[in-house]
Amino acid sequence: MKTQILKPILFGLLIAKTISSQASEFAPLPIITVAGIDIKGIKKDSALLPDLFIHQLRRINVYDVTNRKDAEQTATENGFNLATCHSKSCMENLGKITGSNKVMGGSIERFGDKIFLTFRMLDVTTGQMEKSYSMEFMAFEERIGLMIEITLRKMHDLDVDEQSLKQVTTTQTLESEVNNPNVTRLNLSGPRFGFGMLFGRDAKDYQRPENQGGWGMFPVASHIGYQFEVSYLNQGNIQGLFEFITLINGIEQGSFIPSIAILHGIRSNKSGLEFAIGTNFTVAKREVGFYKDGAWEQGEAPDRSEKPTLHRNGDLAIEGGLVLALGKSFRSGSMNFPVNLYTVLRKDSPRVGISIGFNTKRKA
Repeated sequence: MKTQILKPILFGLLIAKTISSQASEFAPLPIITVAGIDIKGIKKDSALLPDLFIHQLRRINVYDVTNRKDAEQTATENGFNLATCHSKSCMENLGKITGSNKVMGGSIERFGDKIFLTFRMLDVTTGQMEKSYSMEFMAFEERIGLMIEITLRKMHDLDVDEQSLKQVTTTQTLESEVNNPNVTRLNLSGPRFGFGMLFGRDAKDYQRPENQGGWGMFPVASHIGYQFEVSYLNQGNIQGLFEFITLINGIEQGSFIPSIAILHGIRSNKSGLEFAIGTNFTVAKREVGFYKDGAWEQGEAPDRSEKPTLHRNGDLAIEGGLVLALGKSFRSGSMNFPVNLYTVLRKDSPRVGISIGFNTKRKA
């Protein structure tokens, strides 16, 4: 019996809810008119910002926005200038003569390296300010449209894309033309220093006593120099790089060994991870010889088994190798701290090491 009574009631409630939702879906949007937008310190296309504001206001699909030209004509016919209509009383008067439910105004101002957006909305029926919202952005004038959109969405409790928000509100993002539109090409050149360790035959030659042409030391050498970096691709999260690294090696060993590496790499602007591959050219002293009764003798061994070896008094030669590097850039403010692990592949004598540096972003 109870079930038979409840069924019609529940069915009626369901129909009522459906009708209500459909009615609200097709209900007319509140009419809103945009009053004056006070613009200060903006150099690029400032006269177009009110129209850009109206465009972004329409995009959030919350109001029926009055045409700007119609609002300007109505204001002129009633003896006031729409562009300078900033006060509460003026906004209320504008709403009444245009038959609007709400009126919105605000300001877009630049102070130094910041842009401040403040919007406020008046309810014409009550004559009271219904909403007011302010946001602070980096001074990327090319992104003002995005700033207006974000502020309007925040003002109306609508979802905002976090990545877009970071692009215009923080410098604590990785280097990218996407995040730094005022920089046409990022140059992250800077000093480098670190250590490399030899393996294979060269490591043995390095450990030989000095009276046998070696260095008599553990096969680890420091390096110090400078990295020149050119970004040729910077789209989204990927940055393509050419890197030229000039180094002086082995200063602490009493040696002066120059080298240069030419690398092609890619970097993730999101994580800071990077990978590079290229060639390395090093100046080395080598001599053809062999040991006989513990003494070094120049020339080929009788069985011709010996190859040119590292030797303090050998002839200078330029040698090449394949470089593979993997690293990550750490960010603190405008400073970057790249840390890279690398290996130089050469037949019989590979080398591995670590390189650390620092740099700051600047225009190329």
